[in-house]
Amino acid sequence: MFNGSPFAPSGNVLWHYAAEERFAIFDTSAKYFDAMRKGGIEPLRTHDLSKLRLIISTGSPLSHEGLTFVYEGIKEDVQLASISGGTDIVSCFVLGNPVTPVWRGEIQGPGLGLAVDAWDDEGRAVRARRASWSARALFPPCPLAFGTTITAPNTAPPVSSVSTMSGSTATSPNGRNMAA
Repeated sequence: MFNGSPFAPSGNVLWHYAAEERFAIFDTSAKYFDAMRKGGIEPLRTHDLSKLRLIISTGSPLSHEGLTFVYEGIKEDVQLASISGGTDIVSCFVLGNPVTPVWRGEIQGPGLGLAVDAWDDEGRAVRARRASWSARALFPPCPLAFGTTITAPNTAPPVSSVSTMSGSTATSPNGRNMAA
């Protein structure tokens, strides 16, 4: 965790920490990578990041230029994971995967155990265009309340970007009853 401007006292402050502490994982926003690119900050040429294995980009979609910059300006042999989720679900809908390729303009796939889709304003599941993520079934970090059972929603379009669940039994995506 870093509290303060990532550009004060210099644009390399976070990379000084990453090199000194031998970070294995570095997580920041896509906008930070863009600002670094525009500012000519290239840790690949100035810092020992040999222990860095994973760079996570979140907060907004990582641009094509941002992806190129990570590999050309930060580290050539690193896993780059663009992720999407948030505090509202205390998880990620979609994220990186260490065994599949990274493609420009794409997030690698859904989180383990997550049944997610992107929905347009007309309530249709869509791909390759702007939409809102939503879970269409219970997912692992979803707590069950004491003395209460929950029913996973059907595959009908969601009413918001967060799952809405009600009823008397929870059913997993494979059809097993999850009632306590």
